[in-house]
Amino acid sequence: MVVNQDITELKQVEEALRQSQHFIQQIADTTPNLLYIYDQIKECNIYANRRTEEFFCLRQAQIQAKGKQFILDVLHPEDLPIFATMKEHYATAKDGEVIESEIRFKNAQGEWRWLHLWEVVFSRNAEGLAEQILGTAIDITERKQLEAELAASEERFRTSIENMLDCFSIYSAIRDEAGQIVDFSFEYVNAAACQNNNLTKEEQLEQGLCELLPAYREAGLFDDYCQVVERGQPLVKESFIYEDNSHGKPFRRAFDIRAVKLGDGLAIAWRDITKRKQAEEALLEERNFISAIL
Repeated sequence: MVVNQDITELKQVEEALRQSQHFIQQIADTTPNLLYIYDQIKECNIYANRRTEEFFCLRQAQIQAKGKQFILDVLHPEDLPIFATMKEHYATAKDGEVIESEIRFKNAQGEWRWLHLWEVVFSRNAEGLAEQILGTAIDITERKQLEAELAASEERFRTSIENMLDCFSIYSAIRDEAGQIVDFSFEYVNAAACQNNNLTKEEQLEQGLCELLPAYREAGLFDDYCQVVERGQPLVKESFIYEDNSHGKPFRRAFDIRAVKLGDGLAIAWRDITKRKQAEEALLEERNFISAIL
């Protein structure tokens, strides 16, 4: 007896599967990201897309053949603890949970490149433990270099500002619901400003400018600072006389002040010239006295 079976439907399913696999492979090979699958049990990469092969200048079969040695060859020695932490996260990761990390790998040219990784559990074993990890990565070396340069620049700036003799501070505008500036918050004050104000950095950062120094409104400085922020015009004040109370004791000082707009706030540098003004006034009085008796 001969049985004829229609396999048309089976062929159609196989063709649809083949086309789907081809479509997925095209996406994997054209993405600019590195794409890989890491097998925790075998401790090796079992899949690498074209971008990953280009990055390491190794074919997928070569990467897989290296086994666990591949990671040891390309992973930066200082980042081994990061890799160990990543593996710990795999053990507790839930389905769909994305694990992110930044780590250095050696590329085909022997350069250490920073990669940002996004990884998820791709498959689990019979016990429900993470077995294969699907990951994608982008090269962020340039961003890391810029961050390092920025950090170095900020450190140089902070060191210079902290050690300068002039007072320096950065304020941000505090606005009401109508958008009007009602006060300024301290964002930064250097050591000279703390000494000049006879206040610690913490005391200044915790309060508003006019809350801490209400005489700024009476002296007109608050309005001047508002104009700097709203109009963007720098402020220059020479020999400005400021009167206030410090710990219940009145004082009168003279300052040279410079202020410029910085975002929705301003940066201010000022110099206490009280002693110089006192010397100038004493000299003027002496000259007037001499002129009067001659």
